[in-house]
Amino acid sequence: MLRLKPVVLGSAHKHASSESKCDGLPGVCYDWQRSADRLVTELLDPPNASQTPTLTTGSVGRHLVALSVPMLLGIASIMIFNLVDTWFISKLGTEALAAISFTFPVVFVVGGIAVGMGIGATALIAEAIGTGDRTRVCRLSTDAMLLGLLVVAAATALIYFNIDPIFRALGAGPEVLPTIVDYMEVWTLGVICLVVPMVGNGLLRAAGDVKRPAMIMTLAALINAGLDPLLIFGLGPFPALGVRGAAIATVFARAAAMLASLYLVGWRERLLTWRGFSVKRCWASWRALLSVAGPSALAQLAVPLGAAIITRLIARHGNAAVAALGAGSRIEMVLLLPLLAMSSAMTPLVAQNFGARRTDRIRQALALTSRFSLLLGAAGYLLIFFAAPFVAQWFSADPTVIALISLFLRTTPFGYGLRGLGFMFIATLNATRAAKWATLIVVIRTPLLIAAFALIGGALLGAHGVFFGLTLADLLVGGVAAFAAKFYIDRLKQRTAPP
Repeated sequence: MLRLKPVVLGSAHKHASSESKCDGLPGVCYDWQRSADRLVTELLDPPNASQTPTLTTGSVGRHLVALSVPMLLGIASIMIFNLVDTWFISKLGTEALAAISFTFPVVFVVGGIAVGMGIGATALIAEAIGTGDRTRVCRLSTDAMLLGLLVVAAATALIYFNIDPIFRALGAGPEVLPTIVDYMEVWTLGVICLVVPMVGNGLLRAAGDVKRPAMIMTLAALINAGLDPLLIFGLGPFPALGVRGAAIATVFARAAAMLASLYLVGWRERLLTWRGFSVKRCWASWRALLSVAGPSALAQLAVPLGAAIITRLIARHGNAAVAALGAGSRIEMVLLLPLLAMSSAMTPLVAQNFGARRTDRIRQALALTSRFSLLLGAAGYLLIFFAAPFVAQWFSADPTVIALISLFLRTTPFGYGLRGLGFMFIATLNATRAAKWATLIVVIRTPLLIAAFALIGGALLGAHGVFFGLTLADLLVGGVAAFAAKFYIDRLKQRTAPP
């Protein structure tokens, strides 16, 4: 939306000369622009103060709420995006759905890398904003986007030229491989439309702006939902392209998100610049970004690995148990949405205050989010405990499956409160350059503890034992996180104390 305010002629020039050290100010980042263009830009859409710390003062609780609500909508949009794709493709038949299911591991890997890079960008740039170093904000933002493009090029080449061997290795048979190729040839060429918005949205979140990233994700979900039936089934003047049409719809939707993100980051916020570029400085930025993005990406990949292990273990107890796990996991994601949104809000808040050396505000944020997690976990458990049989009936008409879904919903949510504590502590670690410890917690919980407890529980109590194992892992990791958080903040205070 355009905003009008009085502007003194020549103010842009004076501001640029007095603050020439900041490559991100209007008239410096884009010195190829005509002065008339700069004046029109300032008159119609004056740049936001995205390089000024916004989360280091004011009420911590209000900041958390203001950051979490848009994040909640954004995460919900991503979930809806994926659900809509799966639902429409399921109408093409079992083979089409099976083919798309084979693509999930590859999609999860690329998505995990993109999310990890977004977390890295958010943490490092929010920290730079917290220090007040506006020059470094611009440079880190540009280097993060360049790193994203490099990752895109590598991922696209690796997947596109190896589609057949990759999916044969995953067990795809000749009956579904042509359908997989139809989908992945298009999807792979659109990887740039996945990674760039993830990094761009991370840059915006670093400044405390979560509304516009949420709007971008919602826009992509709406475009995808509108294009899917047209391109998959060939409605109106559009040809029926089947799963290839689903891939095209996905790429178009993400392309719209990419253009919106680039406009906001590069044009409106003036965060991208080539001024003062050097390979040495760029490499140093990449190393700093990868110190957070690398471990965060590994943590993202541990989640589908853990899901695969649990699916294999539950499969020993029959197809009804697998169906119950699948339905229960989807319900679980909805129940965990507020906690996921709150933990996402923690990253820019903690990182800015880490840069500003405000450990007191970091401690306060952890205390508030911990209470929120425990209260929401308790309320959510009571609600779903009594509603479980009714909710289960939405997902199946089979009495056995309904009973198992109810069992899942009356067991695993018991640990959600402490699981939320783990989310908040992991977000704090990522935001304070301790991403390797955050990854260690995720890896210990997901593939290791969950696998061990589910294996033992399944052997002793069947499907119920597997569900109980999931709960026990949440309780143990959350409890340790709550205990470790206090000592970590004390250590953080020592690290950030002035010499």
